[in-house]
Amino acid sequence: MPKGITISEDLRARVVAAYQSGQTTMQAVAERFAVKRGWVNEIVQRYKRTGNVAPSPRGGGAIAKLGEQHYPVLADIVERQNDATLAEIAVQLAERTGVKVSPATICRTLQKIELSRKKKLSTPTNEIQRQ
Repeated sequence: MPKGITISEDLRARVVAAYQSGQTTMQAVAERFAVKRGWVNEIVQRYKRTGNVAPSPRGGGAIAKLGEQHYPVLADIVERQNDATLAEIAVQLAERTGVKVSPATICRTLQKIELSRKKKLSTPTNEIQRQ
């Protein structure tokens, strides 16, 4: 069974009931329901601890340090010095807002708000005139 697959509560309850009937082993229950023996053990132990077979809640991830209130500041920094490196932008942002973030965070945020740091060419490219 691949990691990250959520198994229905119905199947979880049937696995626990089959094991608690006392007529079989965890290995036999695992084979009967085509799941891993360790998972059967985990569900049975969770049921004994909590009386519930529902899956544990998943984590929510880290909270972003840069929010919408920082976007205008970033835009201003890039507008004033569009050739600044990501590290330089991070330093300027920290000076102006007090929020310290990595250059990678600056990069992701600039991509998110679709703000480019690249300069536009002011001169035409050199092309050889063919005769």
